[in-house]
Amino acid sequence: MPKGKNRKAREQDGGGRKGGKGGKGGKPGPKPPSPLQEAQTLQQKASRMCGRGRWDPTAGTLYEQALGAFQHALQEGCDAAEGLIGAAECYHRMAELMAEALKVESACPNATTAAKISAKIVEHAKAATDLYARVKREFPAERTDAAVNLGGVLSLCADHSAIPECSSLYSAALAEYDEALGSTDVSKADILENKADMLQSMAERADSAGDAGEAVRLFGAANQAYNAACMETDSRMGDDLVGILEGWAGNWLSLASATQGTPPVTTCIENAIMQFNGAYECDKSSTTALCGIGDALMVLAEGEASPVRVKEALDRGYHPALAINDGDADANVGIAEAQFLLGKLTGNAEHFASSAQRYLAVASHHWADFGSCSDRSDFLFNSAIACSLAGLKSEAVACLRQCVSYGLTSKEEVLAEPDLADDVKQHVMA
Repeated sequence: MPKGKNRKAREQDGGGRKGGKGGKGGKPGPKPPSPLQEAQTLQQKASRMCGRGRWDPTAGTLYEQALGAFQHALQEGCDAAEGLIGAAECYHRMAELMAEALKVESACPNATTAAKISAKIVEHAKAATDLYARVKREFPAERTDAAVNLGGVLSLCADHSAIPECSSLYSAALAEYDEALGSTDVSKADILENKADMLQSMAERADSAGDAGEAVRLFGAANQAYNAACMETDSRMGDDLVGILEGWAGNWLSLASATQGTPPVTTCIENAIMQFNGAYECDKSSTTALCGIGDALMVLAEGEASPVRVKEALDRGYHPALAINDGDADANVGIAEAQFLLGKLTGNAEHFASSAQRYLAVASHHWADFGSCSDRSDFLFNSAIACSLAGLKSEAVACLRQCVSYGLTSKEEVLAEPDLADDVKQHVMA
């Protein structure tokens, strides 16, 4: 949900005779809720319907109803600040919910649907932006909270916008975060974490666009913001040190793939592992930190072509994560990838069989909310290769056909993959 103060209606009870002894009709009944209160009640119901990070279509419907109620309340002359903020927050949360829908196969079955959802996210985010900007202009007391929320919604809009439009949106979001950081009555750790996460997204976009120099610069700026966030963290204020450290570690891990020698890959990986270790020391139940350690060691394993590093990734990262939660999807995928790499490095076909079985188990048990279309497509392609090398050709064909159905992997890419058996390719092309 958009950050900011928990606002209650500032409307005061209107006039009218107070209840008391005597008087015709006895004690008066409860006063009916105002249009603003009705809108806020709907918003609260929607908020309870789903927590952050969980998609629920019913909550989206409730937010739409709440938005209409806020718009009605504004027409009826309610407290303008409360009405505008409520409407902005509804648009904002609707955009966030749709972003979560991108990770759910039933809501987003292919790339075409994903593009339509992203367009709707941008539409809602821009509507929220306009309302937050109006709050900033017209209500000085709400300016800082509005700036924080503007930073968040502009960043969300940028994440789902194409290049080059996303660049101006990211820049605008940075300006809002920096303005909020200049205030003395906000939790700076929270804002700095949001800023750092956004800088990391900007860096990853630059890297995917082939601008390695800009990517390295932005990753460096994100590192500075994460460090500043850690320095400002106060557990009494509810600040999330574990989340900040995990985000910081992830930034170092992404930088490892973008760097061109400065800083060295090994330095990036060492820093990533250090921050993941810090997160795990703070929270011994953090499978995210343990899987991150495994991912970092796998980067070294691939670069060094080292089976020893792969086993280290399993022993220090993925297996301890499974000991905490044997259903952790990231840990299971990590083990599948590690077994596959062991097969490639050692030539032992048993590793391919183990990898294929693990991939198929993940698809069977974690597919409903596995991730975006891109994540699913990549996973299925890798699953097909593992199955093909393990001799599970019918499973390989099934994985490839589903992969191609997402619209992100072409049949030409299938034909060009040397680790896929020719008869597997022929079945998919048929």
